[in-house]
Amino acid sequence: MEAYELVLLRSLISEGEVLERHKLEFLSPEQMTEILGYYSATPRPLSIIEL
Repeated sequence: MEAYELVLLRSLISEGEVLERHKLEFLSPEQMTEILGYYSATPRPLSIIEL
């Protein structure tokens, strides 16, 4: 679950921001860096649309 959360965050914000914001629970810092290294796309923040 934590790996999924990291990838989801990385899809929204930069790797640096993820490293600053996410508090590790189960993964080691090395595992976190490895997982984030697999995601190379540009972050795309969600757009909120009011109806």
